[in-house]
Amino acid sequence: MNFDEMTTGQFAERINVHPVTVRKWDDSGKLKAHHRTESNRRVYTEEQVRAYFERVGKVSGSDMDQLIAYCKELDGISAKQQTEHLTMYLSNRGIQKSVIRETEKVYRNSELKRIVTKMLNGKVNKLLIYNKQVIFDEVKDMFEQIMELKDIEYIIVENEEDL
Repeated sequence: MNFDEMTTGQFAERINVHPVTVRKWDDSGKLKAHHRTESNRRVYTEEQVRAYFERVGKVSGSDMDQLIAYCKELDGISAKQQTEHLTMYLSNRGIQKSVIRETEKVYRNSELKRIVTKMLNGKVNKLLIYNKQVIFDEVKDMFEQIMELKDIEYIIVENEEDL
């Protein structure tokens, strides 16, 4: 297999479905493998992952449009490292989003405050972060209460296996 090629199981994992689903889609014509090996195994490509997410995004509306990726400097892991982790997480799922990098030291003037406004207005349904330490201590309880009330999902990408 080439660098950007993957097995049915790898492809299924990338698009967050079961391998049996991918096989059924291939059999029905809903999705076709890029090609088959000599032993008749299906092979998929990175381009197919991107195409799948583009198609799903257009069909399902704003699900990924309402995801926000956010980071700020932490002891032990820089905002740059967090940005790389978050970008890899998104890229591995075929999502093209910018990571909001916090530059303020206090909540009052922060990007996080602007994110809270979007959350309250129903414009955020997922928050992608490295870990919960990126949330300002002074508002952590209130922030989590808003997330719970608005049914906003935390996606935490602290470990390599999360990528």
